[in-house]
Amino acid sequence: MRTRLLHSLIITMLALALVPLSPAAAQPAPQEDLPAAGDFVPGELVVGFDKNLLAAETGAQASALAGQIGAQVVSTGAGMALLSFDESADVAALAQEVQSQPGVVFAEPNYIFSLPEPVESTPIEELREIAFEGEDGPVLRDVSELKSLRTLVRKGGKTLSIPTYPSDPLSYTQWGHWKIGAHIIWPEKKVSPTVCVIDTGVDANHPDLKGRVINGFDFVNNDKIPNDDNGHGTHVAGIIAARANNGREIWGVSNGKVIAVKVLGSQGRGTNFNIALGITFCANSPARVINMSLGGSPSTATYNALDYAINTKNKFVAAAAGNSSTSDTFSAYPAAYAKDIFIGYGLVSVAAAQQNPVTVDTNGNDAIVTASETFENCAADFSNYGSWVELVAPGDDIYSTLPLSYPFYQNYRFGLNPGADTMSGTSMASPYVAAVAARVWSLFPGYSTGDLETHLVDYGRVLSLAVDPSVSGPSFGFFATGYSGTSPFCWPNATAPYGAAQNMTNARYVDASLAMGRSGISFNVMDAQTALPLTGAVIRAMIGGKLLDISRLDSMTSNTVDLINLPSGPSFSIQAAAKGYLAGFQTIYPGVTVAPGVMYSGTASTYLAIPSGRFINVVTTYRPGTAVEVFLYLPAAVGGSVWALNVGNLYEAPFAFYNRDNFVDGYPVTAVTVMNNGKNPYYPGEYYVVINSGTSTLNTAGPTVRVFSNGKMINYVLKGDICTSGEGFWRAGRVTSSASGVQFIVDDNCGGSEVLP
Repeated sequence: MRTRLLHSLIITMLALALVPLSPAAAQPAPQEDLPAAGDFVPGELVVGFDKNLLAAETGAQASALAGQIGAQVVSTGAGMALLSFDESADVAALAQEVQSQPGVVFAEPNYIFSLPEPVESTPIEELREIAFEGEDGPVLRDVSELKSLRTLVRKGGKTLSIPTYPSDPLSYTQWGHWKIGAHIIWPEKKVSPTVCVIDTGVDANHPDLKGRVINGFDFVNNDKIPNDDNGHGTHVAGIIAARANNGREIWGVSNGKVIAVKVLGSQGRGTNFNIALGITFCANSPARVINMSLGGSPSTATYNALDYAINTKNKFVAAAAGNSSTSDTFSAYPAAYAKDIFIGYGLVSVAAAQQNPVTVDTNGNDAIVTASETFENCAADFSNYGSWVELVAPGDDIYSTLPLSYPFYQNYRFGLNPGADTMSGTSMASPYVAAVAARVWSLFPGYSTGDLETHLVDYGRVLSLAVDPSVSGPSFGFFATGYSGTSPFCWPNATAPYGAAQNMTNARYVDASLAMGRSGISFNVMDAQTALPLTGAVIRAMIGGKLLDISRLDSMTSNTVDLINLPSGPSFSIQAAAKGYLAGFQTIYPGVTVAPGVMYSGTASTYLAIPSGRFINVVTTYRPGTAVEVFLYLPAAVGGSVWALNVGNLYEAPFAFYNRDNFVDGYPVTAVTVMNNGKNPYYPGEYYVVINSGTSTLNTAGPTVRVFSNGKMINYVLKGDICTSGEGFWRAGRVTSSASGVQFIVDDNCGGSEVLP
């Protein structure tokens, strides 16, 4: 949830669950990091004993200590005891006294955590366009086009055509999923490790979460059913693990489960003792990832529990950095422990990014901000930031699940039984990181928590570091005044007034597809003669006999087919099948390799123009926006003519003719048919395929030539080299015939007139 409260060193509300703790024994916090007096339960003290003691031994020591100092034992667990005194007791003085007792490792007040005050949610709005990460930057795709894409699956012995992307009705409101590449990796079948959600509980019977939630424990009510009577925990759980394609509102990033652990009550308040117990419970559970969308001041109890979870139990922890728009850490724990050498390898602090671009007056001239001063993936106006923040994820107006099985506290905001709605905060960013961590760990199960953290940062996207130098001071982020544009920064570096403490140079924007080494290719599939969508065409990616992905063009209005979750590194082939056009599946693009985190589209090689299954067809595609001339030189015995570029030119029939060229309609496809007599060309000899740019535009046009014969693709060439200035011709190759049939001999030569036949 978002809060825009001006904070002070005394009161600070954080991420979506904050307030509390006291300094860890191994690293005492500076005095200004201590919480304000009274931010703890009156008359309660958390006492830690040797963590190696058995539960009975801890209970015995706690009882003995309580008898000595006139206290009662309220509860014990995880090597700790909660002691109760008279409410008027000086708890701080008692903590110092108890700390010196034999067998006591630490003593601290039972600090109170609380969620920030809620604000009105922004009404949901379906995205009209979605930005894919392309080779040359973001590529916008129309949502209606994406909805028409179809993938083939085998089920019950039948082939079914299903939506390529999750078909949940509100999938296209989940901008954060598309931003981090979750749409590319979502079909991955390796099941993600479980995520333990330490929060306000989770509605395990929510239709989007049913079967995905394991009831852990309710440390607030001391029972085994951690119902969510606030709403926040269910929202977090939905981001991680909501079931895809079930006809409900949304889908989650992970395909695994969550364990619900309740440490905060209906109004979002909890205690340090319960949070430490919750961390220990998760550490001892089957979960490998822990999400903590809460925070506060440093605490020995929490620190020790995290140390146990990370260094003893090899758990990975994602923690919300906080919602106070500051780089200060005095109430940003446990996220601020990311800088700690002992538990900082395996715990990541997560800041929140907003959906829309921002403008920053980077030259400080107070003039109208220019296009070069507009930035994407920038800080949400509530998000904490600083050198202690390692990862950034979507956190502004995030749509996710809310309890449906029972009333909950935040019904006053969302109405009765909404099922799902938007919240904002680093509380929403943290589960994105937890879910991506789980997915990555499914592919690299041997990783340590430190390995996983390093991987997520190394394979995150670089942030835009941009600062308005006229900002009055670094302490309050978006609460500062005196800047132009819509923001004081996108993310700060060390440009004044920001310094080392605020510098986000080393932080990265989490990306599931990049971190998992997965990519996608968007193909434009069309009839080579008409350039109309080739409805019914099937495109698939194969490694040997293994199917990676397969899709069918079912739309009459769009010619797009997406193949997703393709592995980077290994070489694979793209095959096509189209009834009446191709004789079964044909390999039309062998030896494909992709870089991780990219959705390839709009290149010459991603335009698949498939000709009629009769005759010999030479099909040339090029990058949209370029104009090149394609010539077919006939064998010398026929005069060696250079064909004029008139669509349907029959002057030299029956030898060959043009079907279409892009000079007529600008579409980047040219198709030439060589008539055949039986299986071979009507007239034997060499047919030269030459492309002329007229200038040096062959440097960027990147044409691809494919040659088909009687429904089979016999060869292709993708222009891979660079034609230098003055080399206006590219001789792709020659179509020939022999006793073995039609061949396409690749030349791939750039030059002037000397490359002509």
